[in-house]
Amino acid sequence: MKLISALPSLSLLLLAMACNDYGLSVQPPPDAPLVEITPAEPQTANRLRATVVDPEPNLTYLYEWYRDGRHVDDMSSDTVPSDLTAKGELWQVQVIPMAGNLQGSVGRAEVEIFNTPPSLEASWANPAPSPYEDLVVLTTTFDPDDDQVSLSFEWSVDGIPLDHDAPDLSADETVRGQVWQVTVRSYDGEESGESVTLSAEIGNTPPVVGDVTLGPDPAFTDTLLVAQAHDVYDADGDEVELAFDWFVEGSLVQTGAESTLSGDHFIKGDRVFVDVTPFDGEAMGPTVRSHDLFISNSPPTVSSATVSPSPVYTLTLPSCSPGAFVDADGDPEGYRYAWTVDGDATADTATLSSDTFVRGQRLQCTLTPYDGEDEGPPVPSDEVVVANTPPVLASVAIATPSPLAGTELTLTLGPASDDDEDPVTFSYEWFNHGVSTGHTGPTYSGIAHGDVLHVVVTPHDPFEPGSPVSSAPVTVGNTPPEIHSLVLGPNPATTVDAITATTHATDADGHELSYTYQWFVDTVEQPTTAAVLSHTAFVKHQTVYAQVRVSDGHATVGPYTSAPLTISNSPPSTPPTPSLTPVEPYDDDSLVCTIPSASTDPDSDPITYDVQFYRNGAHYSTYTGISGLSYSLPASHTSVEELWSCRFRARDDDGATSGWSGFSAAQMIISDLFGANVLYFTDDFYGTDTVREGLVQLASDGVIDLTVAGSRAAVRDAIDFDPPDILVYFNQMNELPFVDSIYLEYWALYGEGFVFADWRTDPWVFDAMESRYASRINQTSATFTDPRIAVGVSNPITFSNPSIYAVFTMDLQPVRGGVSACNFGAGNSCLVFGNGGRTANVGFLNDTISVSNGRNLTRNIMQVVMESL
Repeated sequence: MKLISALPSLSLLLLAMACNDYGLSVQPPPDAPLVEITPAEPQTANRLRATVVDPEPNLTYLYEWYRDGRHVDDMSSDTVPSDLTAKGELWQVQVIPMAGNLQGSVGRAEVEIFNTPPSLEASWANPAPSPYEDLVVLTTTFDPDDDQVSLSFEWSVDGIPLDHDAPDLSADETVRGQVWQVTVRSYDGEESGESVTLSAEIGNTPPVVGDVTLGPDPAFTDTLLVAQAHDVYDADGDEVELAFDWFVEGSLVQTGAESTLSGDHFIKGDRVFVDVTPFDGEAMGPTVRSHDLFISNSPPTVSSATVSPSPVYTLTLPSCSPGAFVDADGDPEGYRYAWTVDGDATADTATLSSDTFVRGQRLQCTLTPYDGEDEGPPVPSDEVVVANTPPVLASVAIATPSPLAGTELTLTLGPASDDDEDPVTFSYEWFNHGVSTGHTGPTYSGIAHGDVLHVVVTPHDPFEPGSPVSSAPVTVGNTPPEIHSLVLGPNPATTVDAITATTHATDADGHELSYTYQWFVDTVEQPTTAAVLSHTAFVKHQTVYAQVRVSDGHATVGPYTSAPLTISNSPPSTPPTPSLTPVEPYDDDSLVCTIPSASTDPDSDPITYDVQFYRNGAHYSTYTGISGLSYSLPASHTSVEELWSCRFRARDDDGATSGWSGFSAAQMIISDLFGANVLYFTDDFYGTDTVREGLVQLASDGVIDLTVAGSRAAVRDAIDFDPPDILVYFNQMNELPFVDSIYLEYWALYGEGFVFADWRTDPWVFDAMESRYASRINQTSATFTDPRIAVGVSNPITFSNPSIYAVFTMDLQPVRGGVSACNFGAGNSCLVFGNGGRTANVGFLNDTISVSNGRNLTRNIMQVVMESL
């Protein structure tokens, strides 16, 4: 773009000069404005806009446009539309500033119109091509300059370029699954325009089916229909699957890969067809429908024909009985009949009249099944020969219904008949208790008491016997049984016992006897008739009795009543073995004896318990009326090293008791001393060291672990590296060294336990026993039974042998600002508890007391120290 500034016009200049010559004041015209055209490099499609750079607000501006030096009429705005411009034209604008009617100098600017690149649109003719379709690119171009636009095509397959410059590509070049890409570029002879890239994947060709047939024809209700697809083809060579949609009367009844349809889906008269659709794994081809197939009526069948009943006699009315009738359509059952007698047709009815045949003739019937529309295949029966009719005897009875031994038995026969009018004779067989006696006459003698007799009489005609007829049995002279006693046991009985009835009865005839019982509980009859009454039928204190009836199979006697039996109370079950806790009791622990589960009582009586405690294997105490499952023995009953155990016994409200349970595991009463690590040291001294004797006894009893230090250095090493639970330090003969004082004071302040024994009033001793700091000021705690009690004592301590302690105890005297110390002479002792009960000064225990008393005193002191930790 060119910026052009102009000089004022000549007329304006002359006018200004004249005004100056005459002294007139004339306003100068506006200067030429600076003008620019946008865009600076316009194309044909751009509109042009003139803009005054830094316009003055009191001026207006007039616009004139020139194309290739020629004025463009009717263009007085600051804008030129794009449809007026063309490539290669030179456009100029002149801008005239106006101050009212005063015209200023003209400002100019010009631009050249440049070429516009073409635009392009491209698409596939078929965006999803198959391997058998050409790839065709459809293009549309536009050039605002109306230039001739040329196109180029760059093809590639699966990313590999192809030397081919055309808008289409033959299907011979493509394979299914390939990805083809084409880039289309436009050019107007000067510049390249837009480019478009298209991609397409070569798709699948759906399979086809040529024809579908359906058979067999005719088809019936029980026919399996088969569909056959013909000329199945897939252009890609893919394996083709077929889907069969079966329709009956226009409704879909089965779909899937099954090419057959069972008769479960149709009945006679139905119209059936099938649609077959091919599928190659990617696409489904067009569906092909078969012809219509109509289901025909199914003729019925019958499995057999039988003349019944069988055999046939002279007076029988034989029927022609069918076997299984089968009609696939479910039509009603129907038949046609045909009878022959000795081969001659006789009747067409279901039943043959007996007056059409006689004994010895051959009968046959033929059944033809019929469903109302069609007949099935005829089925003949087997030939049946009319049989002889055996004679019939109406009845037989033994004339004497209740015979006695020695009676001769005779018979009474009812009427006899023969349908064939043959003469009738009789045969006889006698039975005793159901076993044949071998006697075959019409009378029977020699009967015995207890026999049960009956007779079987058989009628005969000249051809065969008739059905045998049995008489009612008669029994020969029975004697009823006799009951001698009925005893109930066990006696006494409880609620856990089943009661058994024992009957003594005899039968003069030697018959086997049977017994039926009735039971009564407090006169209420029980449901059982057995010889045993369950324990669940009664409770304690109820009365039970029984009645019995005895039968020899022919006669029953009774009832016979037993003596009454009163049910006794049942004791509760023995409790399980209890536990005794705690497992490691101290002498201040209560002992709790506990059974893991409650006893049971057969009578559901309330249960309490007795508890026994044993000390060192001997009975100590028994506690009764305990309602819970545990009992606690207070600690005041126990002492150290005693061995305790316990056991339980249950008791019901009648006072009946169970056996004693097993004993609990025995528990030893232990003290805080057990397992303590004790370090002992002493320097040279005279007399007997009763403190050491006491420690040796505790160690030999297994109460403590005792180590004797051979030097003061060994004590210091132990404090540094392996601190004991209790330190016993005897400085009998020598003043305590300073370094030992430091160690002992550290031990007293921060150790777990400390016993310091000395008879010397050494200042280092008290430094070791007591804290120098106000927060650790000593609180004395001791009990003197003589009674000398120190001021400020709390929680008094009682020893097992206080008299020994009292004899050798001096008054406690506060020294050195509240530190409790002992003032004593040789042979006396005192006890001081400092630092919260962690120090003790016992002094020199020499020959003035016995070794046994010294041992007791040592044990007491050690126990007190351990309890204070």
